[in-house]
Amino acid sequence: MIDTITASFPAISVVIPVYNAQKYIGAALSSCLAQTFQNFEVIVVDDASTDESAKIIKSYIPKFGGRLKVSVLKTNSGSPATGRNKGLAMSRGKYVLFMDNDDLLVNKSLEQLYNFAENYNAELVIMDRVFHFINSTNKAFPDAEDLQIHAAQPFMLNSPTFESENPAEKMLKFAQFKIGVTPWHKFVLRDFLVENDIQFPILKNSEDIVWSLKIFFLAKRILTVPSPLYVYRINSDSITRKARPLEETLNLFLDTIVEALKILDEFFDSQEFFKENPQYRWALLNLVECIPLNLLIKSVKSVTPYQFMDILKPNFIDIFGKNGGLIAYLYAANTNGRLMNRELSERIATLENKLKQLQEI
Repeated sequence: MIDTITASFPAISVVIPVYNAQKYIGAALSSCLAQTFQNFEVIVVDDASTDESAKIIKSYIPKFGGRLKVSVLKTNSGSPATGRNKGLAMSRGKYVLFMDNDDLLVNKSLEQLYNFAENYNAELVIMDRVFHFINSTNKAFPDAEDLQIHAAQPFMLNSPTFESENPAEKMLKFAQFKIGVTPWHKFVLRDFLVENDIQFPILKNSEDIVWSLKIFFLAKRILTVPSPLYVYRINSDSITRKARPLEETLNLFLDTIVEALKILDEFFDSQEFFKENPQYRWALLNLVECIPLNLLIKSVKSVTPYQFMDILKPNFIDIFGKNGGLIAYLYAANTNGRLMNRELSERIATLENKLKQLQEI
């Protein structure tokens, strides 16, 4: 039995934003209940789900013995950032783990993450690798053959290792995709988030990139650990994998193309390091823009450059006013140029591979 003091001030707060997750939210909560470390609370924020998610969550309240807090939003926000921010505001734990509503925790996840943070006095613990659950049959829990170990970088660590405190080294590593941008593989000291006023920006996509960049830059004691303690479920209907018309794709990622860059630019203005080192500012803004652009380019292939410009114009005029038409042209031209360069690079790589094969005959 968890006593009232532990329930009021737990060691860990697990925050789960939920939207229409009736297939898997029960499994996610069950994986929390199965933890070997029990000094934790779970905070679920239901973003106005229209399925049976709320009913399933409510059925778990007695099982947690007062450690499950539930908040239901009246209207859907359209972004998991809202639920995460609300959950953080409700949290009382010393550390916070943000979990997706269809993922799972290994049964020793919280125990090991807590011990890593306490023993090394870390503000931020990053999992160097996690399990990927390739879920093509709607299983609630994976079998052993369903799991694959995935790492953010090719050379995985063998032991817990502190990241450099040098901001240039940290930002270079982030810009080179050697640090994962998702929130769920990070275990964070709650006071660090509160004192630095770090919240998730309310974006339709890529809010986790902005959040991760800020905490990776600002944290001083960052411990990366080799233990795979999180199970990330990969579904074919994921928001970033589902095939969509170009107009839908554009609306989904326009927030990142414009709003995320603006948010980060303001953050960079507030940090002396980026004022003195504009090359890192450029590299990171380019990284944040390229992630949604790579997904957008897949849809752009189906239209001509001037058709793409016409689709962009109304959105860009709303954002930039009378200059929106010109900016839409420049962006369409830039995107088309990148697409042509990419296709040319792919052709060159194919020819080089064929030439190598011929030389080996």
